[in-house]
Amino acid sequence: MKDELREQLKYCRLAGILERYEDTLQEAKRNEWDNEKFFETLIQCEVISRGNNRFQRLLRQAKFPNLKTID
Repeated sequence: MKDELREQLKYCRLAGILERYEDTLQEAKRNEWDNEKFFETLIQCEVISRGNNRFQRLLRQAKFPNLKTID
């Protein structure tokens, strides 16, 4: 990935795309995806990443006590 693109993704706070870009690009080349499929997949990665981050943030904010297990 070019440094300029990396910086632009950071600036736009698109961490999910930044994280998955290289793997998605390789998969797109291997499977001969068109541009629309490639872009759609990157956007899905970003949406999933944001959902996961939101869940983790809310879980921390909830301050649940540590889970106890029966061993």
